[in-house]
Amino acid sequence: MSVAQDVAVRSAQRVLETLDSQGVRHIFGVPGAKIDAVYDALADGGPRLVVRRHEQNAAFMAAAVGRLTGTPGVVLVTSGQTLTKFTGEVGDPDHVAETVMNALRAAVTEPRGSAAVVLPTDVLAAKTSATLTHPLPVGRLGPAPADGIRRAAELVRGARRPVLLEGARAADPDSCAALRDLIAGTGLTGPPPRRFRRGPAAGARRGGRVGCRCAGRLPPQHRSGRPTARGSL
Repeated sequence: MSVAQDVAVRSAQRVLETLDSQGVRHIFGVPGAKIDAVYDALADGGPRLVVRRHEQNAAFMAAAVGRLTGTPGVVLVTSGQTLTKFTGEVGDPDHVAETVMNALRAAVTEPRGSAAVVLPTDVLAAKTSATLTHPLPVGRLGPAPADGIRRAAELVRGARRPVLLEGARAADPDSCAALRDLIAGTGLTGPPPRRFRRGPAAGARRGGRVGCRCAGRLPPQHRSGRPTARGSL
């Protein structure tokens, strides 16, 4: 990761520049003394600020933005306990942009999850010329072993009561496309889901929202036995 040198500005401004370069369009939060420098910088520009009454509400809204757009939702709050897959604490103003970038990359790297950056008051107020203003791509994971894929296909085709269990992480566009291909390739069909709303994985085969339960069946050419199965799409 290459950190460029620019005109020295407050580190709080570098936080916003880094977020903006990665496509972050909204920041949810609750103002507080320890992070006032970032809120002051937001008054001059940057992502749109959405102030909430409680940190928990801000976190829920940011999580929803992340799930719907694929771009990390951002919460800006005062210090408190966090449970994340990545936590970075900045001790030097020149490391602000890099640490924020690392947190964003960690959030969108599989398995995806929350990340936190601790920004001390003195660091936010100090000036730095180090900046990162270009989007950095996230590496993709390689495919599963060919033998494992072949074995999984054999199990699906030979199953009498196949079940597909997909979690919330399967709601991204690539996973939905893979589910549609699987349904089209096996002929797995079923009625509309029994609960929850239809989601992006729904297609011509009437698959429901990822994670909900529906009844389905495999055509005779893909399995043997009674044409009744239970599926979850």
